[in-house]
Amino acid sequence: MIRKAFAICMILSVMMLFGCKHGIDETVKVEEIDDVTFDKFIDGIFGDGASSDEGIIGVLSYVGFSKDDLRERLKKDLIAHSGELKNADGSAMRESDIVNGLEANKDSIVFRVKSLKLEYPTDSCTGERFRASARMLVGYAEKVFDFWDNGRKWFISSNQLLLHNHGTIAKNAQAQTIDKSIISEGGLLYRAAFEGALVVDPDYEGYGSSSGRVHPYLIQDICAEQCIDAVEAAIGWKKGSFEGMSLHGLNENDENFGMYCFGYSQGGTMSLTVHNYIENKGLAEKLHFKGSLCGDGSYDLCETYKFFLDEENGGIYYPCSIPIILRSYLHQYGDSYLKGYTISDFLTPKVCEAIRDNTNNEWEIIDNKLNSTSDIDNKIAKALGIADGWDRIPVSLMFTEEARDLDSDISKAMMKAFEENSYANPNKWKNGKGPEIPVLAIHTKADEICPYVNMKNLKKLENVTEYEYNELDLDVILGQLGSGLEKMGWDADKISEVKNMLLGDDVVVRNGAHYSCAIVFYAVNILILQTYKTGT
Repeated sequence: MIRKAFAICMILSVMMLFGCKHGIDETVKVEEIDDVTFDKFIDGIFGDGASSDEGIIGVLSYVGFSKDDLRERLKKDLIAHSGELKNADGSAMRESDIVNGLEANKDSIVFRVKSLKLEYPTDSCTGERFRASARMLVGYAEKVFDFWDNGRKWFISSNQLLLHNHGTIAKNAQAQTIDKSIISEGGLLYRAAFEGALVVDPDYEGYGSSSGRVHPYLIQDICAEQCIDAVEAAIGWKKGSFEGMSLHGLNENDENFGMYCFGYSQGGTMSLTVHNYIENKGLAEKLHFKGSLCGDGSYDLCETYKFFLDEENGGIYYPCSIPIILRSYLHQYGDSYLKGYTISDFLTPKVCEAIRDNTNNEWEIIDNKLNSTSDIDNKIAKALGIADGWDRIPVSLMFTEEARDLDSDISKAMMKAFEENSYANPNKWKNGKGPEIPVLAIHTKADEICPYVNMKNLKKLENVTEYEYNELDLDVILGQLGSGLEKMGWDADKISEVKNMLLGDDVVVRNGAHYSCAIVFYAVNILILQTYKTGT
């Protein structure tokens, strides 16, 4: 009997072990990061740093946005759920009760966005299970029911799920679940949540809850899978509820309901990759996927690499991207395409020394996650005797002679790895032609970090449209900012400078023209998301 009981216990233990996927916690956990009122949101986007490149992006989220818009959205949502609501006396609530109640109490209603940390299980690039994290933003209104139902909170029904893929970071403090800043693209994400979208914003492997891991930078398929795991975890949570709150699920019966992904730079690359993953895995119908909006991404890594190596381009902007890529690719392909190669085969001794940073770890300034991309740029520049990390780095000072030779074995090996992760290639799509669901892409012709050749090759795919922003668009965007621009102290010269920065084919390149274009990318989001989601 004892042996039998012992055997049963052993069997149960094994079952529990396999049920936990080799011991990791397979549950989805949600915890609050922050809770932002509409007024705090406005203070955030017009606060310190508002006139910087990143700050301008946040300010743009103010275009055509007010409390009156939110009140109207709330009214429609309450009316749509009027059958679930009752007056204080227990009688069914009529539409007129909602309209009159909201009007009488409009000044007491507080609009807020909850920022939540979503922790979920997923697979790593090496096949291990681990726990990743993502930020979720969800809008709600409180004191809506003060006049009939004890002040319950009302979460706006979501008729839109936005997957935001962030751009390149190197510092864990800048992870989406850690950095509470509302400037930059955070302004747009908060705005979308205020207006009812469920926003999912993954940290990516290597940041947030998984900061001890190597970030699989531009290892496309696995990063896409991790993002979709975040989306599915968020959907599962949204169909649940918070105690004491009216939390409605994704409004899948809304004719405009859909999931969209968007991002800029690495985020643009990731958005295209997620789009590809959804189509190739047959997930479009399940996720109600309607399309992607991609800005200045590296869709053809082979051509991007060739651009970096071309001496005629005058040098390399954003040098940090090179060791970040190598850290990822030598980790992922060290037993295949890049077997036998090390960082010193690609980068010159002085650059390798800068990355080692006087430690025994050859990847120290990447692995410790304490340095921003600008910090890494500056450390590389200093090691090479260059004053500023945003100055051009001569190719010969960055890459070894063998790495600069596109006919060398090491370059051919790297190109094979890049080919595997280049989604401007029609063969990466299940129909051999390109996406079946629309891709809308924006790219500045002056970009020297993710050069325009990426857009040229992406446009060769079927169902890809280049959004060519023009003077009229910017007049609309900048004109609608109104008092916001005055608060920032903008004048006609400043507005003219921004327009030239964004529109001119012959624009003088500033910081590789990459960050400047981000301004218009997120501005265009404001103009087109509402029409793009209906397929027009």
